[in-house]
Amino acid sequence: LQFAGVLAVAGWTHVLVDNGLATADESALKRLDRKRSLRTVINSLFFVWCLLLCGMGYSFQPLWIIGALTYSLGFFLAPPFSRRYAQMPWHVSGLNGWHEDFHLVVACGDLAFCMMAYDVVLGAQ
Repeated sequence: LQFAGVLAVAGWTHVLVDNGLATADESALKRLDRKRSLRTVINSLFFVWCLLLCGMGYSFQPLWIIGALTYSLGFFLAPPFSRRYAQMPWHVSGLNGWHEDFHLVVACGDLAFCMMAYDVVLGAQ
């Protein structure tokens, strides 16, 4: 079921990707059109579904909570949202910005989930 969900999300995301996004200027990307909004909703629902499946499998222990909260923070730093945020003092135009902050936060969530997987593997032995 999970694999079928992945295929469906990947397929719909691909269908909904507007080729014009690759050449769109930054001001056009700040406005969510209908296709991009639908793609964001589909990916958001899949994100929540995956988090809940992992949480149920791990009994919602502290590492899952840390990872889920970190991923949730990253969700709001993702480009569909962060393009509308003002730059922070540590952002340098053309070098780093909200997109790089997003990747850093997601890497921290990945670390928590990798530690969680390691814990599961150790517990299975």
